[in-house]
Amino acid sequence: MNIIACKVGQKARFDYMHNHLLAFQSFVGGKIETVSSPTGFVIVCNSEGLLKKLPKNPVVDSMTATLWRWPETIRGDYLICGVNGDSFTDIPEGDLTDELLVILNSER
Repeated sequence: MNIIACKVGQKARFDYMHNHLLAFQSFVGGKIETVSSPTGFVIVCNSEGLLKKLPKNPVVDSMTATLWRWPETIRGDYLICGVNGDSFTDIPEGDLTDELLVILNSER
């Protein structure tokens, strides 16, 4: 599945991973939590990031966060993918995805 990988201290980048719970848990380093937006993207992050005092990892600027209903900061590594009903899917291709990658990398 195609995703945007957002590792702490690194630039966000397109990547590939298996669409399997264990792959998601391995990527974020624990139990997963999701934050969706009306754009069709979903953030998959560590549900205990704050409790475990993981390092802050900026998501998007405040204006984009408000528009997409996302937090400005998440703790730890996270990924962004698409969603279709209850299933994760490839991140949608196109201008919106390219713009998101630019926004993510301008915050780092």
